[in-house]
Order: sequence, then C-alpha cells, then structure tokens
Amino acid sequence: MLSLQFIRENADRVKRDVLLRNSTAPVDRILQLDEERREVLQQVEALRAKRNTVSKAIGASKDSADREVRITEMRLVGDEIDQIGRAHV
Repeated sequence: MLSLQFIRENADRVKRDVLLRNSTAPVDRILQLDEERREVLQQVEALRAKRNTVSKAIGASKDSADREVRITEMRLVGDEIDQIGRAHV
C-alpha cells in the first residue's frame, strides 16, 4: 500500500505505474480528497487554537460580563468545530 505522502510527491509516477500494471486507481480523486482533508484539518486546528487562546483569557479575566461574552463566543467556535467534523465524516 502506498502512503498519501508518496502519492502526493510522486503522482505522475503512481499514475504511470498503475497503467503499466493494467490496473485502475483514482489517483486524481485520491489527491483531491487528501487536499480537502488537509484543508479541513487546518480549519479545525485554527479554531482549536483560537478556542485555547480565548479560554486562557477567560481564566485570567476578572470582568464577569467579559467572561460571559467570551464563553458564549467559544461555545459557537466549539459548535463550528463539531459541524465541520460532522460534515466531513
């Protein structure tokens, strides 16, 4: 079995080898899905980083109104992470 990294780095070679073996494999589709997966992971990681940063600020905040606003905002970020996960499962 080939790793996704190998397929990414050697797409033309993989396509050629598939043809030489008189076989079929959706190499372009594999690469497309891999790219989509990597984009989703970047989105989720950015949202998690934001959530972590704001969570630290919430812990340090003395203003209860500010804390409530940030907590509500972070719940929305958590919901967005969940929606991304459900949409790409």
